Amino acid sequence: MERCAGCELEVRRVNHVATDAEWTECERGDQMIWLLIQEPVRTAVGESTLRHIACDCVERVLPGYEARYPGDWCPRTTIDVARRYADGAATLEELRAADLAICNAAEAAEAADDAYRCYAIEAFSYASAAHRCCVADAARAAADIGECGGGSELRAQADIVRARVAWSTVRDALAARVAP
Repeated sequence: MERCAGCELEVRRVNHVATDAEWTECERGDQMIWLLIQEPVRTAVGESTLRHIACDCVERVLPGYEARYPGDWCPRTTIDVARRYADGAATLEELRAADLAICNAAEAAEAADDAYRCYAIEAFSYASAAHRCCVADAARAAADIGECGGGSELRAQADIVRARVAWSTVRDALAARVAP
């Protein structure tokens, strides 16, 4: 398994050394999300939960975005459609339409040479990707926008993960992977 920067906790978890206490005390949402997107944990957690985590992460930066761009409801609408899709209340066509709208908004921001808006819209687009949800990308981009990847945004993401995924789900998925 490849190591990413600061992934010591995930490597320990993948090697079945981590504990419920480590999961509860972890302050690095990026590390927790990295673990969630590895198979077989990804399958155990489910695409719906991962999409909700992506939405939760990017939604945290919406107030700053909306303060900077009042009246631009495209990101909020995109997140709403992505959540409804995760819950089975929106169709794939609706999700694709939201994704197309956010991509068009990104092109307009790029044409206007607005780097912040481009990057923010990119973050929102990860939650609405019609293919497998890009939760790690959404969380990374949201952390970068929130405070240049600083600690409090990562702690908030850790809380988001814990609110949606119990350590027992992760532990059981990893245990099943090595069971005969």
